[in-house]
Amino acid sequence: LTTFIIGFALKDIGENFLAGIVLALNKPFRVGDIIQVDSIIGEVASVTLRETTIKTNDGKDIYIPNSKLITSPLTNYTVDGFQRFELKIEIEGYTSDTNILMQNIKDVINEHKSVIEKKEKVTDVHLVQIKQQNMSFLLYYWLYDFHFNMNEEQIKTTIMLQLKDYFNQNNIKLVSIA
Repeated sequence: LTTFIIGFALKDIGENFLAGIVLALNKPFRVGDIIQVDSIIGEVASVTLRETTIKTNDGKDIYIPNSKLITSPLTNYTVDGFQRFELKIEIEGYTSDTNILMQNIKDVINEHKSVIEKKEKVTDVHLVQIKQQNMSFLLYYWLYDFHFNMNEEQIKTTIMLQLKDYFNQNNIKLVSIA
C-alpha cells in the first residue's frame, strides 16, 4: 500500500521529467519565443526538466508543468519570426475607385516601421462587405520578430491612428476601426 501511494505521488514528477526530456529533444520552442498553451500566452522565460516558465504581457510568471506542454495544443508565435495581425474597418459614402483606396490603405499600414513586406508575408486589404453606403474591409499585416518590447497593441494603435488621419485628410467618413 505504501509503495502504491509513493508511486502515485511521484507519477506527476515522473511525467514532467520525461516530458522535459521530450521537449529538450524536439525543441518546439526556445527561451524568448512567444507561445500559447490553452489560454496562457507569454514569452518563454526558462525551461527545466520539470516545468516551463512563461512571462505574460502583464508581467506574471506562470509555471507550466512540462507534461501539459506535451499533452495540450501548443502555438509558437515566433518560431519563424513572423506574426500576422488583422484590422477591420468600415467607411461610409466612398464613391471613388475602390482599388486605389485599397492600395492607399495598404501603403498607410506599410509605413509603420514594424510592418514587413516580404515574399508571402505581405499586407493584404480585402473588401468583405458592401451594405448600402458602407464598405467594410479586412486588413492583414505582418510583424517580424514580435516580442513584448514591441507590443502588438501599441503597433495596432499607431496603425489605426495613421489610418484615421489618412481618412480625415481625404474626406473619407470612417465609421469604425477595430
